[in-house]
Amino acid sequence: MKDPTESDYRQCFTTDLGQRVLVEILLMAGYFSTDLKTTEDLAVLNFAKVILSKCGLLRGSVMDVHVKSLFAGISMGRIEPKKETQ
Repeated sequence: MKDPTESDYRQCFTTDLGQRVLVEILLMAGYFSTDLKTTEDLAVLNFAKVILSKCGLLRGSVMDVHVKSLFAGISMGRIEPKKETQ
């Protein structure tokens, strides 16, 4: 059964304002962090993933687009890959 709130989430987070808020939520939830240590950290991260899922952003076909756009950003010089430190 389809979640009736999914269209609400998409409508909210497809606006410029909604996308800025979503980025802030993802940052605060540690979505881009590799340093999550506690069960609480993981719970907050999982909640952020629920939001992404309700927006339809965690489907397989959409994930392909995300990965391609990340690499496109690197190849166009918009994103600097992290340099390995030794």
